[in-house]
Amino acid sequence: LLGGQPASAYQLAGQPIANATNASQLGGVAASGYVQRVGSTTLQVPVRPMAAVDANTTLGTESSNGIVAIVSAATTGAHTVTLPISAPSMLFDVPLRFVSARVCYAVSNAATVIASTTIRILSDFFVSNPVTDDTDRNSVTFTCYTVTPTTPVALTGTLHLAFSLNFNSTAHTVRFTRVETTFAP
Repeated sequence: LLGGQPASAYQLAGQPIANATNASQLGGVAASGYVQRVGSTTLQVPVRPMAAVDANTTLGTESSNGIVAIVSAATTGAHTVTLPISAPSMLFDVPLRFVSARVCYAVSNAATVIASTTIRILSDFFVSNPVTDDTDRNSVTFTCYTVTPTTPVALTGTLHLAFSLNFNSTAHTVRFTRVETTFAP
């Protein structure tokens, strides 16, 4: 497998990679100069939940075994936490578009919820929110959900995930285990 894909998904000088066995079949040019992906291409980018930023600086974070807990030490109610996404806007000179974000989480008590998840793009002069999922998420066991725009979104700036967290108690936490974003041309 090449990059998780079978050899049949790649071509060398118009030939399936399995059929192009030597440089003479490739016009004397090394195979590395001919590798091209055939079919749909996606790029999955894992995100470190520890990079979450509290817009109000009233929340705390704790980390253990790859799980990041957002804690409301100061006040109950609504808080916004933003997670910056480090991803290329282009891959091999091909512009990428945001396709989806998969978020794995659990809350310590079902009274505390992730009230919304918003995809934000910050450019030089403005912020756009091309996707907002207003579904309340309050699973007390680890579960995952996916936020997907109707059509893939062009990356015209820096990508962020913004979570609106509603804490019912200062003793409650929202724990994130994995966040993964997917991009495609």
